[in-house]
Amino acid sequence: MLTIVVPVYRQWQMVEKLLECLLGQTLPVDRFRIVLVNNEQDFDASGFVKGNVEVLECRIPGSYAARNLAVDRWIDETHWFVFTDADCQPENDWLEQLLAAIDDCGEDPGLISGDVVMVPSEPHPGWAEIYDLVKGIPQREYSERGFGATANLAVAADVFRHVGAFDAAAFSGGDRLFCLKARRHGYALKYQPLARVHHPARSGFDEVLRKTCRVRGGQITRSRGWKRWARIAYALAPPLLPLKRLWCRRDQPRRYRLIAGVIQCRLWMAEMPEIYRILKGGPAERR
Repeated sequence: MLTIVVPVYRQWQMVEKLLECLLGQTLPVDRFRIVLVNNEQDFDASGFVKGNVEVLECRIPGSYAARNLAVDRWIDETHWFVFTDADCQPENDWLEQLLAAIDDCGEDPGLISGDVVMVPSEPHPGWAEIYDLVKGIPQREYSERGFGATANLAVAADVFRHVGAFDAAAFSGGDRLFCLKARRHGYALKYQPLARVHHPARSGFDEVLRKTCRVRGGQITRSRGWKRWARIAYALAPPLLPLKRLWCRRDQPRRYRLIAGVIQCRLWMAEMPEIYRILKGGPAERR
């Protein structure tokens, strides 16, 4: 049995489309359950309960705390947990392709990451959307570095039993930390490019900036000692490495890569107040 876990925070308007994609999978619906984890206060999500769809209420802020709640609830009745995001739209053979990769694992459980395809909202995207298209979520590159994003990640239940849960305090990067910890315990991560989900590119600069601040804030607040100061120094330095990575996205037009570079420089300047706020003791961004 597969358990699909989707944390939801201020994204309920997108869940109907996600459920349509999940309930339209080529894998029979009796082979998996869908668990929506409501991470938003004062929102009644009971209307989404139907068939093999369940809703859990998580009052601890953060998507990793929400994922942990679902794992705790279903770990004794699940062989593999499959994670995706509320704004993703899996292709109709997504679960079947993941199962094919799971079968290849044989008796050795582990982790499997799938492809994440960024999609624009219109034929002529704006500059912020172009940046998100170019930056994307490069799962193949991530897998080469030993981790995968929970936008498209499958984890064997035995891995959670032996390694433990996600870092519930993290608002960003908890998937990377968990995967690397699992690797240190001897579990392998496999990349399955045929298991694809589509992810909408963020269309406004404010949305892109919020994500940038969330990631940067998570990195700084989780770090201690010299690592914390190294993170801060990296954030304050000109973004030469991010610019290089954007330029190396050869699958994107040169014009898109140039625009993405401009947005990257603008983000670098715009996130300075967020870094200062966190250093003053403010809470990390969670959206």
